[in-house]
Amino acid sequence: MNRNYPWEPRRQPLFSTGRAVNAHHLGKATENVKREVPQALKQELETLAAQAGEPLSDYLRGVLARQLLGEGFYRRWQAALTKARTQ
Repeated sequence: MNRNYPWEPRRQPLFSTGRAVNAHHLGKATENVKREVPQALKQELETLAAQAGEPLSDYLRGVLARQLLGEGFYRRWQAALTKARTQ
């Protein structure tokens, strides 16, 4: 720390887990959402999640975040997840 400047600029937080990234970007997961969907829709979602290499719940969380919070937010969140997974 420079004595002339008693504060340091904020750095981006470093995350060691995907859960920490999710908590930072989306908040702590405290709520369950359960919906009945047609079988064809569930199968399509499971196929898309498998193609993305993600569990269905993570895939759905991403779809909801992208739709409700915007593409820019989604990309920043995914970049932070990727960084945490490669550390």
